[in-house]
Amino acid sequence: MSERGIHAVQIAGSPIAVESANCAPLYIGMAPVWQLPSENWKDVLGQAFMINDVDDAREKIGYYQPESGMWQKEYSLCEPVYVHFGDEQHMSAPIMVLVGKCDINESESEQSATVTISGGIGYLDVKGLGILSSVSIADKESGKDFSASYDEYGRWIVIRDLKGTLGKSVTVKYKTVTGLSDITLSEATFDVVDLIEQKVGEIPTTLLCPGWENEHIGGLDANKTIAQRLMDINKGQIDNHWYTTSIFQLHSETRSNVETDVLSYNYPKAKVCWPYYLTAGLVLHLAVIYAYEKLIVDLSHTDARGIPYESESNEEIYLKGCLCDAAGAIIEQTDKQADDLNDIGVATAKFVKGGWRTAGVVMSNYYADNVANIAADELNDVAVRMKDYVCNDFQTTYMDEVDKPIPPRRVKEIRDDYGIALSGLVSMGALLLAEITYNASDNTAAGNANGEFVFAIKETNTPPGSLIKAKVSYTPDGLATYAEVSS
Repeated sequence: MSERGIHAVQIAGSPIAVESANCAPLYIGMAPVWQLPSENWKDVLGQAFMINDVDDAREKIGYYQPESGMWQKEYSLCEPVYVHFGDEQHMSAPIMVLVGKCDINESESEQSATVTISGGIGYLDVKGLGILSSVSIADKESGKDFSASYDEYGRWIVIRDLKGTLGKSVTVKYKTVTGLSDITLSEATFDVVDLIEQKVGEIPTTLLCPGWENEHIGGLDANKTIAQRLMDINKGQIDNHWYTTSIFQLHSETRSNVETDVLSYNYPKAKVCWPYYLTAGLVLHLAVIYAYEKLIVDLSHTDARGIPYESESNEEIYLKGCLCDAAGAIIEQTDKQADDLNDIGVATAKFVKGGWRTAGVVMSNYYADNVANIAADELNDVAVRMKDYVCNDFQTTYMDEVDKPIPPRRVKEIRDDYGIALSGLVSMGALLLAEITYNASDNTAAGNANGEFVFAIKETNTPPGSLIKAKVSYTPDGLATYAEVSS
């Protein structure tokens, strides 16, 4: 099949000699959709949404927050909601979520519980598992006599007496969801990624599936893991156009396992993080913290909003806490140990100036002992993402040119206009060099007759500093000042 439309092709770069050596993330996972008030809550499965804050999440996908420990996989989308929006004192921005397409079972029979009503309010302890739309009270009408909603943590159902007719206690009936630990993400879930722009109107730059990385598609060992499936998307393009990277959580139990476990990635479009992060008794995936920091950094430059020319490394983690393992046990880490993780392609955190900071511009293909064989455009996260950005930006800028007349003057205009845009990236420091040309070697009369016009773009990213060193030495020259005293 011949190609049509507009495309950007990535060409492999070459290694550097040893001596010279669109912003929102898309989170894929599960959420407590049974906490939505609609009887059609299952229709949310397999759908994608833009989330603006915690209340927005409660209305669109449900929200659950454990008292301690890690979010279970069935609530995995609630963790990024907490990280991105849980503290109103810190900058946030909308995120995309894709709820897994799967089967969720309901209990066959209703449960009954006596709820004490005090001050017109009662609490039903359902541990987050009650199907909100199933709540009923005999001889009472929901919405008129009473209302039912989840509390702010998604653990209890709150019963409100709207007419003062419930008395001091009332029997409440409801159904629950069952078998959540057996939930898997189907291939149909990931098929939605190609439709994401149609679903939410935006294109993600980063893909994550925190907590699910080692699970197999559909729960079948014969299928790819979810991490492998996301890497397949990164290797190609979303909907045949858009380039992305992924951030993964390494599930290694101990530091000694990390070097072996990271080998299952070894891919320049994957950033791999280890260990976890403990805050307020909650265990967070470091990958989610990195995605938050990336989004904020990308949006922080008023002159270049959304351009990923700065790494999210060396950013203070606003949530106060410490490193830990998956069970919440504290992990202590020195600066040297963090550097050792970076040397094998693992992003982590360092304790600097009284707090923890992200530490690692590396992608999972990085290996310090093999730098000479790593292509220049795969050496760090900025190099990878800026190449993605130029590809995506060129397509977005000239999408409207497809199927329209392109005379020679328009070819020159595209070359010259985008050349100005690239020069702007150089001027702001986002790139060291950028140029676009229209070469005869890439274009033939036959190709032009078929409506094919090929432009060549070259770009050099501005490398993030990895070493800033001051060489301090003693000099006796200052002692001469004593001689001046006697003169």
